[in-house]
Amino acid sequence: MTRTNSVLLMILISLAISGCLMSCATSKGIISTYYPHHTLVQLKDLNEDVQEYFSEKYPNSHPGCIKEDFDGDGVVDYALLLRTNIKGRIIERLVVLKGENGKKFIPIDLDESDERIGDSFLRLIPAGRVEKCDRTETVTIDHPGFEIVLFEAASRVYFWKEGKFNFIQTSD
Repeated sequence: MTRTNSVLLMILISLAISGCLMSCATSKGIISTYYPHHTLVQLKDLNEDVQEYFSEKYPNSHPGCIKEDFDGDGVVDYALLLRTNIKGRIIERLVVLKGENGKKFIPIDLDESDERIGDSFLRLIPAGRVEKCDRTETVTIDHPGFEIVLFEAASRVYFWKEGKFNFIQTSD
């Protein structure tokens, strides 16, 4: 990314996050700048059964955005689940905005998506112990993390440790 684009991105992030980002939809400018043609995953994007499950289980949450201090620096960060349609194929991307001033914009690689796209959403994971799906590993996360859930299939919990995001597979 060029210096000009970096400065523009930081300005847009600052504008989008100011006022505590009352709605994750406010980040639209950031998304369109850094990921043109992408949108934030909304409840309406989920398959009908996933919409029902998400609405009942997480009534005050947004399926494409989590606002939390993921690294324990006392500053709110944002996990965003984005989607786009490229030549008829829906692709999802996960990014994190670090800090209210958008100090860092971290793309997190997801596997290329397939026909299960309408089944993905984010959920907050509190600090504590998280167990790998095959029960061969348990990690302790010091700060809240987030899980990308592929409904009734795979899930990964992302957490901040040693200066970067790590993940543990929690279901397959």
